[in-house]
Amino acid sequence: MQLDDTIAESHLAKANAHMFYKWNPKAAYESLQKAIQLAPAHSEAYDVFGLFHILIGKKEEAIKILEKASLNDPLAPHLNHMLAEAYIMNNQYDDALRISDRLLEMEPQMRVALETKGWCYGLKGDWHKAAEYFTEVHRLTNHPLKGLAPLGFAYGMLGEKEKTLDIIKKIEQRQIDEPNAVLDPDLMMVWWSLRDFDKTYYYLHKCIEQQMGPFNYMLELPMMKGVEEDPRIKALLDNVRKRYSV
Repeated sequence: MQLDDTIAESHLAKANAHMFYKWNPKAAYESLQKAIQLAPAHSEAYDVFGLFHILIGKKEEAIKILEKASLNDPLAPHLNHMLAEAYIMNNQYDDALRISDRLLEMEPQMRVALETKGWCYGLKGDWHKAAEYFTEVHRLTNHPLKGLAPLGFAYGMLGEKEKTLDIIKKIEQRQIDEPNAVLDPDLMMVWWSLRDFDKTYYYLHKCIEQQMGPFNYMLELPMMKGVEEDPRIKALLDNVRKRYSV
């Protein structure tokens, strides 16, 4: 399909492809600059621009970009959700909670905002409260096999191994039912909650081998801290980061 280079959305689509699937940060940056030039007030352009800075390791710069954009468009859900996640990546959990509460005022059942609150409470040390939020996130999917990875992670952090393994089985079942679903990053994350380095390495290697989009973003989240203690995983991630250096 031919994209129209005269509209910002085309360049945003290219930027996402370059960031997540082609692993070409230089080309992603160029596409983002073109998108912003075409639509200086386009909130999604700054959303993706903030994401770009997270992936190249410049989290504080990402926060500055997203905060400025949020002032111009305080009601943009996706932009503000990205700002909340950037706060989480910078260990600013109270700021992320403030953003999530604002999103929930607009839409009380917004799953991404509820999930963000769960991560904030978990990373602050209350994984029981996190599990409550993640249970609601799963319920709101209205599907027995969707939205389970965060809950599985919380169970793992609580030492509930049987519940964690049960969720892993459900994610694996969904992979069978939906072969095109990208679930290896979810499995990597849940296995990591059990501190199973072999399984974490296995799914991370699959993600890298297939250049799956979401995994490199997930690895910047604080809940993945410590994963590089395994030298095999560190070697994989060092190679990915080299490709994301600009």
